[in-house]
Parts: sequence; structure tokens; C-alpha cells
Amino acid sequence: MLRNSGSQSPSGSPGIADLPHLGPVEAEHVQRLIATHAAVVGVVGQGYVGFGLAQRAAQVGFCTVGVDINPSAVLDCIRRNECDAYNATTDPAVLAECDVILIAVPTPTRIDDGVRHSDLGYVVAAAEAIAAQFADDRRPRLVVSESTYAPGTTREVVMPILRRTRGGAGIAVGYSPERIDPGNGRFDLSAIPKVVSGADDCAAALTACFYRELVDQVVPASSMEAAEATKLLENTFRFVNIAFAQEFDEYCEALRLSSHEITRLAATKPFGYLPFFAGAGVGGHCIAEDPYFLYDSMREHRVAAPLVATAMMNQENRPAVIVRRITERLGSCSIRAAHILVLGVAYKPDIGDTRRSPAFPVIDLLERAGAAVDYHDPHVPAFGARTSVDLESADPRAYDLVVVLTEHSAFDQRALQARGWDPYRLSAPATATAGPPRWR
Repeated sequence: MLRNSGSQSPSGSPGIADLPHLGPVEAEHVQRLIATHAAVVGVVGQGYVGFGLAQRAAQVGFCTVGVDINPSAVLDCIRRNECDAYNATTDPAVLAECDVILIAVPTPTRIDDGVRHSDLGYVVAAAEAIAAQFADDRRPRLVVSESTYAPGTTREVVMPILRRTRGGAGIAVGYSPERIDPGNGRFDLSAIPKVVSGADDCAAALTACFYRELVDQVVPASSMEAAEATKLLENTFRFVNIAFAQEFDEYCEALRLSSHEITRLAATKPFGYLPFFAGAGVGGHCIAEDPYFLYDSMREHRVAAPLVATAMMNQENRPAVIVRRITERLGSCSIRAAHILVLGVAYKPDIGDTRRSPAFPVIDLLERAGAAVDYHDPHVPAFGARTSVDLESADPRAYDLVVVLTEHSAFDQRALQARGWDPYRLSAPATATAGPPRWR
């Protein structure tokens, strides 16, 4: 039997009594709806995470509706939909008919006075849209957030908003950090273990019950705060290690060594090492954003964070490092008169995602220095106000330098050279023309 003991509340945090919780009969009703796939599932936010979640819920048999404020995103979801049980809309009123509601909206950063800070605007708006549908409604529900933010946010920000409209019936609130990896063909949503938690024991049990229908493995956390912190640790771990890889890459460049070659050599060690490769910088919505949520939270709790702060500085300075390398590669050709072609503007290989792509600041700095910049990316037909150059019809002689920013598999060095292109890679494998190592 599902019971609500409140033991998931950490000491000093607002208690579950602040929110009308589910009684045993209501909890068992929601559990039965989930187990029989009779629950109606609503997913607020239909981006990379939300659309994938909604599709998976529909695939396993839940009647599912995706909600997004962006009409073009909704139309795109309807176009890409592969499940009869799925629909998408901009109207949040459909959430009134949902038994399980997932929040999968972005948590971006914003720049205030030149400093980047975390922004909960989308999460607050989503919670308010959900709460607005609960007035005078007696349907017991499970509401789970998947958005990334600092520990305590679900309990201290999301739950008070849901509390505004009690609706006569209880609400079980859970948290489960998203772990989608766009372009990863090895691990789809169902294959990635799902960390789950709840505001109390009942909510935690219902959250686990729901996700067991979607994924192969559910991993319970002791509290929502622990689950929230898990996602920040995962992505900041990658952020800091990529920053170190980029710092090591600078060192290797000074010695005329290939950091990519050395990283691959180190990766042959079967224990105690994980490979991280230097590139143009970090991008995407998670790794480029989440460390700032952790950093803000650490400062709020008066915890020193020099390592995270240094990694942030490294990442923010990386575009200038790339532009310096490009300028040096141009040799006698002045950057003020240079015509440069950039290959790859997606933030990672073999996908079309340009969110927080490091190509944005690199191209901006090049153009500020006076260069004319075009780009080609087989996965990104348009980038800002630009359109991708067709390599088949373009003349390689029209460019002073061709630079690979994103290592798409389509950018095979020999194939490009056979067609007249000779691209410069930021950290290519060592070659005979690189010269001997430069020792002191």
C-alpha cells in the first residue's frame, strides 16, 4: 500500500503538509492507472527532452499530450510524431484531463552585468500553467519535474506554486533528472537508468512506478534534493574535465603534440581514466548551462568553488583561443582581409543542434576582427542569418582558410582533399608536417 509518511523531506525544509497530498485510496488509484496504462500523461515542454519523453510514454501505451508555448515547435512535433497515442498543443487546458504531468522545460542562463546566472523563468511559468488547471478539480495527480536546477528548487519553488490551487484532491510531486543525449545511438531513453525521487514516500513510490513503465532501470534517490544534485554533478563533471582537456590542448600545442592522439593513448588504460577531447568549446543546453546552477547554489550556501569558477573562465575564453589559432594559421594573410569557411556549427558531431554552439562566439569574433565568414554543415541548413554553403558548387580557391569546428563524420580528410578542400583541424592527429616536439 502506498502511504505518505513525509520521510522524504530533508531536515529544515518545508514539510509535505504544505501541499495537499494523496491519501492511500487516491495513491492506489493513480498507481492502478499507471500500471494499466490508463493514465493520461501530459508533458509540458516539447523540446529535445519533452518530445522524447512524450513519444516514449505513447509508445508504451499511455494516451499522451505534449504542451508547448511555441506553435512552430508543436507543429514540428506533430510532423515528427510516430505514435497514434500522442498529440501536441499550445493549450495548457488539456492538462486538466491528465493524471501524470511531467515538466520538461529548459533552464537556461542569463547574463546580468556581464555575469552569467541561472534562470528559472520557464520552470515557474510551467508550474503556474499546471496549477491553473487544478481549480475545483478533484482528480488526484502525479506531477514530476525533469528540468535541471539547484537542490531544493522542486520543494521550494515548484511545490508552492502548485499549492496555490488545492483543487480538493491531492498532488504527488516527484523529481527525476533528464538524461537525454542527442545523437547517441547506443543509449536511447529506455536504456538509460532513471534516477527518481519524491516529496514524500508516496510520491517517490508513484514516480518510480511511472518510470518503470518507460525505462529498463529505475534508481531511487533518498530525496528530491539528492536527485536534483545528481544532475548538476553529472554535467559539471563533464564541464570541468572538458575545460582541463582544453587547457592540456594548449600545452600540447606549445609542444607541437596532438592532444587528441595523447588522449586516445591514455584511454587505452582500462581503469582510472576517462577520455575528454578538446574542441571549439562546450555547447548544448546541459553542459553549457548546468554548471552555472551549481555555482550559484554553492555561492548561496557560502561554499568556495574555485575549480568550477576556473572551468567557467576557461570555457568563456575558449573562443578567443580558437580565433588566435585561426589567425596564426592564416600566416601572412591578414585576418582583416581573410575569407574563411567554417565546417560544422552544431555543438557536437553528427547532430543538427546548435544550442549554445561554440561556433556562435567564434564566428562573431572572426567577423569583429574583419574576416568574412561562411559555413558548411550537412546537419544545419541555416545558422542565424546564414545558409550552409554547398561544397560541391563552391570554389575552394575562394577561401583563405577552411576550419573544422565540429568533427562531423562527413568531414573525412581524404575525401575533402580529393575534392580540392584542405581543412585545418583545431587539434588534428600528429603528422610529419607538424615538426618535432618543442622541448625547453
